[in-house]
Formats: sequence, C-alpha cells, structure tokens
Amino acid sequence: MQMQEIIKLASFYLGLDENDGTIKAQLLKCANLIVNEICADYCPLARETAVRTGTGKVEYTALCAERVLEVLAVKCGDRNVPFKSFPTHIKTEPGLDAAVRFAYLPGDCGEDDGAPIPDKIGARIAAYGAASEYCLVSGLFEEAVIWEKRYKDALAAAVRKRAEITIPARRWL
Repeated sequence: MQMQEIIKLASFYLGLDENDGTIKAQLLKCANLIVNEICADYCPLARETAVRTGTGKVEYTALCAERVLEVLAVKCGDRNVPFKSFPTHIKTEPGLDAAVRFAYLPGDCGEDDGAPIPDKIGARIAAYGAASEYCLVSGLFEEAVIWEKRYKDALAAAVRKRAEITIPARRWL
C-alpha cells in the first residue's frame, strides 16, 4: 500500500480537502507516526545482515541505515552465538563471520512511497491512526479519542493470533 492511499482515506474520514497542500503535509507526518508505531509495537520489521565481528563489537550503524530496535539473534552457520545488547552496539565473540537478525524502525516515507507495514494491517487501519493523530495535533480531542479507539480496536483484531482450537476427545472409563 502507498502512503498516498493512507492520506486519501484519512482525509476522506475527516472530511478534509485532500488537495490542500498544508493538510496533505500534516496527514503525511501523522501517517509516518502511525507507521512507526505499528512497526515498533505491533508488527516489527526484521532483517538479517552478514557482518564480521572483528573485535566482537558490532555497531548498530554497521547493520543498517535505519534505527535498530532490537537484536533478535546472532548466528554463525547453524550455531546461535551469545551476544549482549548495548544502546549503540552489541558485543559477541570476536573474529566471526556472523549473520545478525534484528528488528528496526523504517525511516520517514514520502507521499509516493510504499508504507512498510504488513498487508494484514491495511490502509484502513493506518488511516484510522493518521486521523486520530491529525485530530490530536489540531486540538480536536474528543474526535481524536473516537478515532484512537477505532484504530486500536481494528489493529488488535488484525494482529490477533488465529490458531485452530481443538478440544480433547471425550474418554469413557
């Protein structure tokens, strides 16, 4: 989905003119806030990068240009390598060719960029969140609460684990 789609839906929900440049810029900022919230709290983006551990210290900036939220695993071949996370780097065994798997926050998206959120979230849910943020920054607090509730409820339903429910067979003694 495109950021433009989220902006159009949010402006439709709020009854705003989507062609107004000021409104469009504010909705883009609000949509970026929501995309970051979804990626940080609900559906983290994960990536794996190959690194050489040299001294055992691996800077987060060596992993990716985006902000690293959490290192999930460090592997050397099939073996999990112990590591310790610090605010700016991780420490692990020195001298390894390792693969570091981590969660990260995407950078801000432009209007014509794709939103880096899973398809199960969808533009509708992101537009609810953007509408809530827009109402909040515009001082429409009661409307912000309504859109926030819609956003949180739809987001909770979208990320809920759906597993098959099995009931054990009855047994007679």
